[in-house]
Amino acid sequence: MIDARTGKSLTTHNPGAAEQYQLAVDRILGYETGAAEALDRALALDSNLALALAARYMPAKDGNSADAELLRERALRAAEVALPWERAHISALFALLEDPTPTLQLPRRTSPPVPMTCWLSRNFVVI
Repeated sequence: MIDARTGKSLTTHNPGAAEQYQLAVDRILGYETGAAEALDRALALDSNLALALAARYMPAKDGNSADAELLRERALRAAEVALPWERAHISALFALLEDPTPTLQLPRRTSPPVPMTCWLSRNFVVI
C-alpha cells in the first residue's frame, strides 16, 4: 500500500504507478492535458490499480471507445480487492456515470457514510 497525498492508502505496491495516478488527478483538477497518458503509464506499472482503471474508463465511455466496457469490468474486479474507500469511490463514480439524476436528487441526510467530495470536468469525475 502506498499513501496518496490525501493520507489514504492506495492499493498498489508500485510507487511509480501511484505517482502517475496522482499526476493524472492533478492534471484533471488543473484542467491540464496529459491525464489520460499519466493514467496509461500508471496502468502499465500496475495493471490492477483500481482507481486508475476507473478514471481511465470515464473518457473511454464519454468517447464511446470500444474498450470502455472492458475498462469498467477491470476496474470493478480490481475494486474487489482494493481498500473500502477505493471501492466506495468507484461505486459512487460508476453510479453517477450511469444515471446522475437520482444521485443529484438525494436529500443531504441520505449521503453515503464515507465523506466524499465530487468534482466534475468534461471527461473525468474525481471523488
